[in-house]
Amino acid sequence: MCGELVCALKKSSNLSSRSLSPTTSPHLTTSTMSKTAFMPSVSVTTQTHTAQADNGPYYAVRVGHKPGIYTSYNAALHAAENYPCSQPKKFDTRAKAEDYMEESFTCAPEHWTSVLLIDDETDAYTWLAYTDGACENNGGHRPKGGIGVYFGELHPCNYSGPLVGDVQTNQRAELSAILKALEIIDNRGENLNWQIRSDSQYAVNCCSQWLEGWKKNGFKTGKGKEVENQDLILAIDEYLQKPRTRIGTRITFKHIPGHAGENEEVDALAKQGITESVWKP
Repeated sequence: MCGELVCALKKSSNLSSRSLSPTTSPHLTTSTMSKTAFMPSVSVTTQTHTAQADNGPYYAVRVGHKPGIYTSYNAALHAAENYPCSQPKKFDTRAKAEDYMEESFTCAPEHWTSVLLIDDETDAYTWLAYTDGACENNGGHRPKGGIGVYFGELHPCNYSGPLVGDVQTNQRAELSAILKALEIIDNRGENLNWQIRSDSQYAVNCCSQWLEGWKKNGFKTGKGKEVENQDLILAIDEYLQKPRTRIGTRITFKHIPGHAGENEEVDALAKQGITESVWKP
């Protein structure tokens, strides 16, 4: 559970880990609460997928592969596929559906939370996203991978889906999970500090320690060989190079130990993703 997860996080430097629900303020001083006691708003562009008279029903998908308003329940459910906590909401008029799409996520159900770090000296917030990749029969016969992204307990942006592509390896699953996290963060359109946490030292190094050097030497290893998984690494870099006011004020990466209490939820999402279907528009 999210509360157990937050309690398991270690205090590092001047940062402490806490969990926020949209309607319940954390145990902070009054001055801190007045600044950011609630979840920031999220802007989602409404898309019209089927034109018809305003006779409903309409299904609003605020988080999913293709956010928007649908007139078909099956189409709306499909757009939210692989997002286990994001369900289309039904309205009898388009106007109500559009109002829902424009609402802040503070209007979301009371029971979902986000995980964040708070600098005790500056009150600066860093929001956390956990990623994980899994691959059955990695390196063996007919491998099959899955990916997971975890923002908090019952969070609508949590993701569990299959590893896409002909090459199915654990390393590609780990990188694909980070790529999906960046995609979701970008779609949310918030100007926030984010830290992506993964138990894959390889994936974290690809996105931070090694990336700039590879870009300078044409993606060659120290032995002159082509760097593997370039397609995913380059796709990740595209998000990291976006204007900071779009993708986030700052994106950092941190390696965490696997199966040590901090990433159990995202590990379960990644394993579940192995059995999920590939989303097709």
